[in-house]
Amino acid sequence: MNGFYNSARTNNSDDPVFADTDAVGVTGSSATMRQTRLGVLVTDPQVLGGSFSGEVDVDFYGGQQPAAGNRTFPLLRLRRALATVQWTHLQLMLGQETALVSDRNPRSLAGVGVPDFSLAGNLWFWIPQARVTAEYGYTVRLAVQAAVLAPIAGTQGLVTTQADSGERTTRPYLEGRVRLGWGPTDDPSEVAIGGHIGWLRGLDSLSGDSLL
Repeated sequence: MNGFYNSARTNNSDDPVFADTDAVGVTGSSATMRQTRLGVLVTDPQVLGGSFSGEVDVDFYGGQQPAAGNRTFPLLRLRRALATVQWTHLQLMLGQETALVSDRNPRSLAGVGVPDFSLAGNLWFWIPQARVTAEYGYTVRLAVQAAVLAPIAGTQGLVTTQADSGERTTRPYLEGRVRLGWGPTDDPSEVAIGGHIGWLRGLDSLSGDSLL
């Protein structure tokens, strides 16, 4: 459960991302459960000669129903759903996860629904993808990663779902990353550099793609 107090107007009172127009000095405090996270993890030590893990991660930040008491009836949202096979120096991952070029997020119990620094360069969005990682070393580990991602580039409507400017190109996003890590393998310290390439297309099907 998150308790909150705001001394001015924000876009979301329980998980502020930015300050909103405040001509009258709106204040408020309350509590919410919609940043609660639930997860399921399954493992198998012998799959295709490696170890398998599958994970589903959800929260209740999927929106609010337009009804009385809607803050206490939040909608379920899928954050991450992935399957991973790990060999000695190679890992294959399929599913929905953060973009490869922004694989690390600030830790905050108050910023679960939208990770911190989302308006200051944190490209936190979860995207369907296929990812390969090759890693060498033990105390200090060097990894080279590549990913093919769904070309998601827009906001869908309330009911209908149509191809956005990324999907209209019919090309996936491509990302690469090189990282140097040390410390525990499940929570390492690391320094990394990555790159992203993608394409956008307008509603005119005759026009070419714009490089992103």
